[in-house]
Amino acid sequence: LLSKVNSIGLGRILSSDRNIFLKLEIDGRVKLFSYYYSERSPDMNDVSAGTVTRGHTYTVERYVLQKEDGELKRPRELTFRKDMADYFSDCTQLAEKILNKEFNRNDLRAIVNYYNSKCKE
Repeated sequence: LLSKVNSIGLGRILSSDRNIFLKLEIDGRVKLFSYYYSERSPDMNDVSAGTVTRGHTYTVERYVLQKEDGELKRPRELTFRKDMADYFSDCTQLAEKILNKEFNRNDLRAIVNYYNSKCKE
């Protein structure tokens, strides 16, 4: 795990932590990091039975990108194609593949590998 300055607001909302720990998944001109955090599902009330089922805690994994030693980038979920096409606009072939749906949000590892192997400086 690597400690990075939390410039993108990951983690707990009220946390005063300035740094976050990221797991390096792919190293290259673009680095792919994993970030893990815990979420809790809400409690469920069954009024007719008079019972409360407690929510449970689960771990969520998100990805973070970094070009060279630049700023961290968290891919947007709802506008993934446009966001990633803009981010990788210096490699027009990759940007086109993203916009043409050859790559989607589940292909982030493949996107980073493509950039690192086929896109020139």
